Amino acid sequence: MTENRLDELLDDVEADLPLESNDENGTMVATAKASVGNKSSHHEVTTTPGGVRRRGDSMSPGRPILVSHSAIMKKVAQTVKGACGNHRPIWLWGEPGTGREFVARFIHRSRNQGRFLAVDASAATEKEFLTELQVDPPGWLGLLDGGTLLIKEPWAQIGAVETLLERTEALPAQSRPRLIFLSPTGLDGPACSALKAILEYRGVTAINLPPLRMRPHDIPDLAAAFLADIAESQEMRPKVLSDNAVARLASFHWPGNVSQLRQVCQALTLRNPEERVLKTHHVDELIPTMEQEVALDHYSLEELVRAKIHRFLDRLKGYQVKGLHKDLMDRLERQILVLALDMSDGRQGEAAKLLGMNRTSLRRRLLRLGLTGK
Repeated sequence: MTENRLDELLDDVEADLPLESNDENGTMVATAKASVGNKSSHHEVTTTPGGVRRRGDSMSPGRPILVSHSAIMKKVAQTVKGACGNHRPIWLWGEPGTGREFVARFIHRSRNQGRFLAVDASAATEKEFLTELQVDPPGWLGLLDGGTLLIKEPWAQIGAVETLLERTEALPAQSRPRLIFLSPTGLDGPACSALKAILEYRGVTAINLPPLRMRPHDIPDLAAAFLADIAESQEMRPKVLSDNAVARLASFHWPGNVSQLRQVCQALTLRNPEERVLKTHHVDELIPTMEQEVALDHYSLEELVRAKIHRFLDRLKGYQVKGLHKDLMDRLERQILVLALDMSDGRQGEAAKLLGMNRTSLRRRLLRLGLTGK
């Protein structure tokens, strides 16, 4: 594997690295490998084509990582606690912004051992992936020193993941790394079915981080923790939210989840330097920004549809609506058929081919929904 290619795969190494690299063609990676001997460092770095950027911990070491007043998060916290006490592989899943990598780092630090390395399985071929699964000369397994390997998008390298598990199990217990797999879906998702048997055989622990909209009772304490952390980083007195401002934040649907809440808390702090108490109008000033679309390419189609339907059902407040299921399905199908017709210039035959159905089936659906085509 070329060192440029390794640049793309080596997302984070927990080590004390130099802040600059003059050679963007590989010196940085070599420096990372040469610097992993400093076990005492708690800095996290991200390698980029232009150099190395150092990041400190997102929260102070003494501040709680999981706010778990809601029942759903209490269950998550209990599962995370159990995962910290064993060495089985972990399947960590949830929507973008829910704090998946944050929790992975927390589990890593609970062991107080070795390095943390995050790799994207989709950024390499299987051969390249397997080449890096070495102990000597040091590939990923050699760098970790009993730490944690976080694999993003593991379904992209199913064969290599199985080899990784086998090679890890063959290592001495003291140098055996923890494996954490990051995914937007659970093991029952269609892309993960082949991995399910491989991981369940090894007693995988599945941890689902719920979206923030499903845990509104945690928002007050999360916001308070973020405001305190941001104030500390800015060397200023922490802001306090009024009860009405907290209620306003709790009523928002948070498509960007916990990450978006932190960004909002940072904006509230920096935009109101003279205010000690943040009120509803301060939050309302940010609503247009908060309502902007979160990058849709981070979400699967299922996640987008689910989020939209969740908001719709939430507005019903439990009221029963006759024929609701059929109406929702018709609306969804209507948009699919309209889009297919638009892309086929209204020609039903072409639209049918695009959708993988015969023209007669398409025509029946169009007539039922009151749509027409050429």
